[in-house]
Amino acid sequence: MAGDDDRVLEIAGAIADGSAPNWGGIDEALDDALGELRVIAGIAEMHRQGGSGEVSTASIAEGVSPQRPDLSKTERWGPLLLLERVGGGGFGEVYRAWDPALDHEVALKLLRVPPRPSSPSGTPPGSGTVIREAQLLARVRHPNVITVHGALEANGQIGIWMDFLHGRTLDRVVQDEGPMSAAEAMIVGDSLCRALAAVHRGGLLHRDIKASNVMREAGGRIVLLDFGTGSELALASVPAATQRIVGTPLYLAPELFDGVAPSIPSDIYSLGVLLFYLVSGTHPVSGRSIVDIRSAHQAGRRVLLSDVRSDLPRNFIALVERALSPEPEDRYQSAGAMLRDLAEAAPPSPAPGPDPDAMSGAARAGAAAGMVAGAILLCAILGYVTSAAFDLHLGIGGDFVSDGPLAFVALGAQDLVPTLIWMGIAVLLFYAAGAVVAMITSVVPALRRPVARARQWWQASIRRLNLDDANTRAGVACAAGAIIFGAICLTFGNVIAGVTSQIADAPLDTLSILHPMYVRTHVLYGLSLDMLLLLMLFGLFQVLRARRTTRIQSGPVLGLIAVMGLSLLFHALAWRILYRNEFRQAMFEGQTCFVLARHLDELLVHCPQSPVPRNRVVNQTDARLQLTGRVEQVSSAFSPGSTKAPH
Repeated sequence: MAGDDDRVLEIAGAIADGSAPNWGGIDEALDDALGELRVIAGIAEMHRQGGSGEVSTASIAEGVSPQRPDLSKTERWGPLLLLERVGGGGFGEVYRAWDPALDHEVALKLLRVPPRPSSPSGTPPGSGTVIREAQLLARVRHPNVITVHGALEANGQIGIWMDFLHGRTLDRVVQDEGPMSAAEAMIVGDSLCRALAAVHRGGLLHRDIKASNVMREAGGRIVLLDFGTGSELALASVPAATQRIVGTPLYLAPELFDGVAPSIPSDIYSLGVLLFYLVSGTHPVSGRSIVDIRSAHQAGRRVLLSDVRSDLPRNFIALVERALSPEPEDRYQSAGAMLRDLAEAAPPSPAPGPDPDAMSGAARAGAAAGMVAGAILLCAILGYVTSAAFDLHLGIGGDFVSDGPLAFVALGAQDLVPTLIWMGIAVLLFYAAGAVVAMITSVVPALRRPVARARQWWQASIRRLNLDDANTRAGVACAAGAIIFGAICLTFGNVIAGVTSQIADAPLDTLSILHPMYVRTHVLYGLSLDMLLLLMLFGLFQVLRARRTTRIQSGPVLGLIAVMGLSLLFHALAWRILYRNEFRQAMFEGQTCFVLARHLDELLVHCPQSPVPRNRVVNQTDARLQLTGRVEQVSSAFSPGSTKAPH
């Protein structure tokens, strides 16, 4: 019996997929089930070749006028006048028809249902259910839902008539034009969420959301087409194991394969599959048969959208992945909730004004000039701050201060050079590592699966921690940056104490860390701040990149900028004091001293071995002063003493 159940399952899956089922190999005891499935197959074929398909659309677009046709020589079916046959098959036909009551053309789907001996009335069981469901659908009125005008049984046929649309299904759009962008898919998702909300408000479920059941009209309107009409026909007679086959297997929620009743979350799942397909051209769970698809769901074999289209906005990927959650309670519980997140993820409408793509040459030149001016201002500010700190460290003040605005710009640019060099090296190493991993996985195929699993685990961890949200990432990056900056300050506290002390009166033990013998510590200090600055820049870039699709909070962004500013300042200040402190040597009263600055005939001299204060102003004509002409780092005169540098 289990084998028969699987065969019936395969037949039902073939019907839902739109392929021809194989009716052989079924026990005679299941003849009733086969009969009902044949009815479903008829409805499915009628839908595939119906008025919403490409055949009928093309015929109307190319040769049929939308004006009122000549009705003098038309056949009648029920209340409708048949204008022309536009599709059909072994189970039914589709007509372009005229509804005299509406005075408008409609698409009429006729299902031929042969009488069955097992039915005393000669009418197929369940046909009344089809009509009742169509009548319920007729109550749903929404711009994004196909309008069903009526349904009845006449002349041994079940007929459903609805609007005749001019356009292409989304399946055809993807096949013709390739996968959509996230922005285009979000427009479709917005329309379908509104359509589903209207359907669910009417107490109905769609149960068969898929790309071939959604049409984009020539004017751009998105219309949700055929519902899972007639699904109850199969439920009365087929085995319980097959009752879950209502809809297209590739779009079915996992719980439906276990016999759970369809629900709003199952419709949401199908919509998530549709969005996945629109941007990728593939499905998250696939298989050659419905049994394969069910096994894939049970084994958790699902493709992540970020693995297929990593270029898509993170909030859009997170939205689709939530709709595709294996557990119904983890999905959106209403179409309105999903619509809200779609609205937040959608890029803002462009502000009225000139087209940015049509900017004049003068406008582009102005933008470039603004960027250059900003860079100069940054260099000037950095140069001024570091110069003031450098002069304070050396005890240079008053008339001995000689740096001007242009000097500040040059000094600031020089302070940025080492940081930019180290950051550039780090970026190159990062991309080189990625290239090496890609090369190794291409040469050693056995490593592809572990690498893919590690990537999936990482992406799943990000989603689980809600780090796919730009504001959350910014907050975490800001907090992590503050913690790392604090750790750097604690680890290299003696370096910071040395560069922020005045050499004129600070203890020599404090200044000894500035001695060139501790160059390894100086380099580690600078590298730590450079890597922190790079991480903060990366975090800020990620946040700003999402600003078009997410409302960015100012607090975390300001925190990132503050950490970046402190990192840059502490690095630039230390760099200048540690590596740009060369001065001319002189002998004064038998001691080796350094000439720090000059004003007219006066020199500011630093004598490391003198009692504090070690700086003194000496006239250059003083007989005790002898200029040697040698240039040396002033920090080389500080005795290392017993100070220990961190390693």
